[in-house]
Amino acid sequence: MILALAQEEAEGWRNSVRERPIQGAKAYNIDRGGGVEMTPITSRHADTVNTFIPHSRRKLTVLSYGLAEIIDDIDEVQMLVDPQSFYTQQFAKAWNRRLARTITTAMLGNALAVANDDSTTNVALPAGQQIANGGTNMTLAKLRQANRILDVNGFPRRDRHIAVSPFAIEKLLSDSQFTSGDFNSLGNVMSGGDMAGKNYYGFQWHITTDALGGGAAMADPILPKSGNIRTCIAWYKDSVTCGISRDLQVEVPRDPTLWNNRRPMVKTVLGAVRNEDEGVVSIAIDESA
Repeated sequence: MILALAQEEAEGWRNSVRERPIQGAKAYNIDRGGGVEMTPITSRHADTVNTFIPHSRRKLTVLSYGLAEIIDDIDEVQMLVDPQSFYTQQFAKAWNRRLARTITTAMLGNALAVANDDSTTNVALPAGQQIANGGTNMTLAKLRQANRILDVNGFPRRDRHIAVSPFAIEKLLSDSQFTSGDFNSLGNVMSGGDMAGKNYYGFQWHITTDALGGGAAMADPILPKSGNIRTCIAWYKDSVTCGISRDLQVEVPRDPTLWNNRRPMVKTVLGAVRNEDEGVVSIAIDESA
């Protein structure tokens, strides 16, 4: 048996966004339709007034990723253990992290808007969807602000998610409104702030670390960090689409060029796009505060 070092497993992200299978294409256009208002009818037999529903598109582009390792038959005999199952589990964790990173990159980065002539334009997350760090860590005020932004933009209270770092949870644990049973029934003190998968303040929570095992950290964190400033994210599920052309599938072929040793590998093709800017809110926090 091989002991897997503690690392970010990034579970639960797949169900936090819309998923779209994509077959035989490098990109997929997501058609969007806006809202309209009814027109007054001011007289009998008046001419019909056509109210055109605004249509627009966003483009989802998929990219390919891979991971492989070699199981040397001689090493396997010397170790007295078959590492194939361990490698498969590690590949699955790496795939989960890639999926999560793809989703957060799409939420915070530029989205591709598609015009009628198929030309594309980069669309940044609007300033009104961004909560500045303000020299503070995560606060209940920032959570209230994120909820208010989503409320004002017309999103339902269901299917809202938030991804934060352990530093954010640590700070929230110093707020009596987060820990006191007078304000909530989650027992946050008893659980040490274990919010993963729980619902609080209208969000389903995802706690995301940078750990890669053995004290190593991910070079490209799931939640971006610059200096002491971390970007957490709140979003409505249908505001982001993840497209998967090739799902997680581990293969274990033998490589005749390497003494016919087994070479477990995984290849995946996926991408994501922010469908609706108004459904994503970035929350900057100062993890040193």
